[in-house]
Amino acid sequence: MGKMRRKPFKVLTCFTSDLGVDMVTITEVLGYFKTLQAEAVFIYYNKNDRKWYVIDPLTGLSITSGRSMYAAESQFSLNIKTFIDYRNFYKYKNHIKRYQELLKESKV
Repeated sequence: MGKMRRKPFKVLTCFTSDLGVDMVTITEVLGYFKTLQAEAVFIYYNKNDRKWYVIDPLTGLSITSGRSMYAAESQFSLNIKTFIDYRNFYKYKNHIKRYQELLKESKV
């Protein structure tokens, strides 16, 4: 197996503004596409909070995180049932739709 290469991907980043309003923005990061527990995911390291994040590629949202790539992946494996339940929930389709809308807006 060859060396994994980092690829760009746009993730959703949520933060609270000074006014206490929750903001969502799209941020392009470099990371890795992987398969964990038969699920396609994107994993990247955030230098700001020094954490690894496992991202759902369809929603751009973080599923789990950890101080190391291994810790984030292990946490995902522990939470796989919760993730599958979330995917079957009606909100999941709304999250996919909102992510697609934000991606289009970011290209303008």
